[in-house]
Formats: sequence, C-alpha cells, structure tokens
Amino acid sequence: MDASPFSSHIGTHYTPTSDEANQIKGFISAKIARIAEVDQEIEKLKALRSDLTLEIEDHRSLLSPIHHLPVDVLQEIFAACLPITHNPVVSRYEAPLLLTQVCRNWRDIVLSTPHFWSAIHIPIPSLPLDPISHSLPADGLSNYLDGLLSLIRERMAAVHAWLERSKGSPLSISVFDNGNCPKEVCDIVLDTIIHFSPRWKHLQLDTHSCDLTRIACLTPSEIPQLVSLVIENEFSTEIPLVTGPSPNAVPFAWSTSRIIQAPKLQELVFIRPTENIVEFPLRWSQMTCISLGSISSSRPLVTAALSLKQVAFILRSCPQLVWCGLEILLLAGHPDENQSPIHLASLESFCFHDSGVDVSSLFSILDFPSLKYLRFHSTSREGWTHSPLDNLLPRITTLERLTTEPRFFTQGHYIKNLGHMSRLTSISIRWSPFFRTPDWSPIFENGGDRDKVISDELFTWFTTPDAEGVYPVPALEHFECYTTSEFTDSALVNFIKKKYSLPGIRPLKKIYIVFARPQILDVVEEIGEEISRQLDHDLRYPFSAASLLKAPVVFHPFDGIHHYHTTF
Repeated sequence: MDASPFSSHIGTHYTPTSDEANQIKGFISAKIARIAEVDQEIEKLKALRSDLTLEIEDHRSLLSPIHHLPVDVLQEIFAACLPITHNPVVSRYEAPLLLTQVCRNWRDIVLSTPHFWSAIHIPIPSLPLDPISHSLPADGLSNYLDGLLSLIRERMAAVHAWLERSKGSPLSISVFDNGNCPKEVCDIVLDTIIHFSPRWKHLQLDTHSCDLTRIACLTPSEIPQLVSLVIENEFSTEIPLVTGPSPNAVPFAWSTSRIIQAPKLQELVFIRPTENIVEFPLRWSQMTCISLGSISSSRPLVTAALSLKQVAFILRSCPQLVWCGLEILLLAGHPDENQSPIHLASLESFCFHDSGVDVSSLFSILDFPSLKYLRFHSTSREGWTHSPLDNLLPRITTLERLTTEPRFFTQGHYIKNLGHMSRLTSISIRWSPFFRTPDWSPIFENGGDRDKVISDELFTWFTTPDAEGVYPVPALEHFECYTTSEFTDSALVNFIKKKYSLPGIRPLKKIYIVFARPQILDVVEEIGEEISRQLDHDLRYPFSAASLLKAPVVFHPFDGIHHYHTTF
C-alpha cells in the first residue's frame, strides 16, 4: 500500500495549502479507483465461489441416499404421498403430478407406474349464473358456452391421458358438479369416463346436472369389475339447461337399471334415493356396504321411505355387511312377525335415524357382535320415555366410537349404557342434523333431561372407580359435545387433569365442547402448558359485548384493496 505524504498530518488540525489540497484529492481519486478494482475482484471471487458451491452441491446430490434407493422402494414412498381420503386431483401442486416435476428420474418412475394413475377426481365446471333466472343475453351466453366446451374438452383430454397411464389397473373415479352444468359439458365428461367402464372399481357420481341414464343402462358385462357405487343425483328432465333437456330424455328407475346388477358390486351408497332399495335387483348376499341418506339433505327433495319390516329385510339379506347407514324416512310398524334375531357377524359401523318412529322392537332383535362405530339420531316424538338405544347398547361390548344426542336420555340411562364399554375411545354428543336449534341457546325451557346427561356429574363418573378400582370407559380419548353443554369450567379442568394423572385410564387426546354460558375460567391456562400441548382442544363460548371490547384491534394494510379495480 502506497504511503501518503500527509501521514504525519492525519488526525491533526493541519490546514493544507492549495497545492497540497490538489495532491490530497489526487491521492483520494487513486484510492477510489483502486477500491473499484477490488470490488470487481470481489465480485469475480463471489461468482467463482458460487460456481464452486454449485458444483459441490450438484456432485454431493449424486451421493444422496435417495439416489441409491431401488425403484420399488421409491414407488412405495411415492404411493404414500397420494391422498387417502379422496381421489387424486388434476393439479401440479398435488401428487402424483407434483412428483413428476422434481427430476427426470422421478418423472419417469411416476409416469410408468400404473397404480399412481388408477384414481382421479373430476370436477365439472358450470355456468356462473343460471341463464333462465338471470336472462343472460344469447350472444354472450353462446360465447361463454363455446369457451366452456373448449375448456372441458381440454380437461377431458388430460383425464383420458391420465387414465390411459393406469394401463389395466382397476379404476376409482369420482365426478362432481354443483348444478347448472350444460348438457353438452355433461355429455363430454360421461363420454370420457364411460370409455373406461370395463375397468371401473369404485365410481362416485355427485352431480346435480347430469342425466345418468347412460350410466344406469350399462350392462353387467360392461362393468365387470365394479365393486363400489356412490350416487348423489338430483337431475330432473323437467329443468332445462343451456340448450334444454334432451328431447328423448325420460325418467328412469334405478330399480330396473342394469348397473345395479354388476357381478362384483358389494358397496352401494345412495344419497337422497327416490326409490325403495328393497326393489333393487342387488346381489344382496355379497353386499358389504349399504348406505342410504336423505333426511340430512339441505336440498328439499321427496325421497323414498322404508318400513321397519323392509329395514329388517335389508339387514337379513346382507349377512356380509361391514358398513350400514340407514338415515332416511321410516314408516311405523313392526320389523318382523316372528321377531327372530338379526345376526350380522361382520358389521363394524351402523348409522341410523329413526324419523320419529319407535324402533325399539327393531333394536331389540339386532345382534352386532363386532360393532365398532354407532351413530344414532332421533326425531322428537311425544310420549317418548326412553331411548331405543337402551335396547341395543347393553348388548354391545366391542364399541369404540359412539355418536348420539342427549334427548330422551337420563343420567342413569346414559351411564348404564356406557358402563360396560371398556373399548370405547370416542364419544360425540351432538344434536341430530334433522333437529335444528340455535348453537348458543338452551333447547328446553327448563333444561329437561338434557342437564342430567351433559352435566358435571358425567365428568365425575368418568374419573370415579368402582368398588374394584375399575374406571368406567377407561379407553376414552376423544370427547365432543356440540349441544350447548352446561359443564362448568372447574369440572372440565378437573376432568382433564385426572385423565392425565390417574392410573388405569388413557389420557385425553381431543376435547371439543360448545358452551351455552360465558367463560368463567381459562381452562387452557388452568390445565397447564404441558397438558395443553398434548391435547387437541376447541372450547367455544358465546360472545359478549365485554369480551369483544377486550379483543385486540386487528387490521391489515391491504384490507379493502380487493374492492377497487383499476385500469392504470
């Protein structure tokens, strides 16, 4: 580094002459130029370092253990990335398409593995407005429809390519539209999926626009592998779509459809059935799942009803049932003339709604030795003095999950029914979806029997051993109560703490409760940080003006921006 002729004056109050000032400026300019050269050298070194680092990482990645995994192991890992609660969607942000974007090797593996392409969910785009009620201009509607048809053809080409990759694998296909879907669009979708009908294994059709006559008319030879069929269809030939209904469209009967006679059909789920399933030509003896639902529908629709005798017929005719849901309208009567027991050795799940009909006689002859899940709801009926579950629960020792409501249960009945259930891990108390009540208001004027069931005494009972030191429902891990409960905060705190401290019972993993009163104690704070970290909790209280005033003011700088649309 060059020495400065002014080094002896640095840090002093020396005043340079005019000539010296020019010398100092020249010295500074030279140093600034040198700094620029150094900066360039630094940038070159940074670039060199970046290149070296990239080369190191590129070569280090070759040593990554995942590159040494056999293809079959990678396939197992990729299979675990697929969704398990629904069919895969056509999105590059979800498996399997997501996996094709990582590297060429992964892409080749994924594209060449048929199993990854054997399931798909197909949402059908629809018109944003109902053209009939909104009087849309014909030219605008026509242009929109042309664009919609172009889009659906493009999407169905992608669906076709997707399913072709599955080679000969059995297929799981789900189709959905939310209504107001043009007939031409539905036809394109149906054309695409029907092409693969010989390989259907699971088919779910949740559509409110498509005429499913073509599906219903498929012969058993055209659907030789179909095992599971889910139908939720409210199509009506009386409701015109964009281009009007098909001139040849006529109402069809599922009871005479050929698809119901598929040789391997074992599972039938029908949402809002308009026909009596007893008339369906099912292969009853091989059915493992029968599910009928209509009462919980938010859409008003006339649905079929079953007599108790027909319910008994269904249960007796399906000895292989594993899952049964009968939540439709019932007609009063007796289930059987001889009242002989109905034994279903394999039944694990049973969901039932009584429609206000006394089903005690039916429940008294049911024998479900393997039942694990029971969901039961009632419709209010005058003169009811006890729950039909009193005739069923005492004979079930294998139950693991119970969903029911507190109406018509007294404390004694409820405890009696639960007392012998050593395997019960989940209790859900909630109002029937068919018994509408405000979330935050009491249901009965004076509480009725409800306060005898969902009160502090229930928590106390759960954590009090009998004379032999055995706790009731010792395996309980999940507790839900959505019936505007009247548990006190202190009782809830004690219950949770005891579930984590008492020997011989399992700790809680989840607790959801809706209260009908303001919060008194901070339950989460009272149970402590250690327990709250382990417990999935959701405790809801009604809002009050005072609590709202204590809430922090929350705002975002971009609030309201989306309301303004500019062109500049």
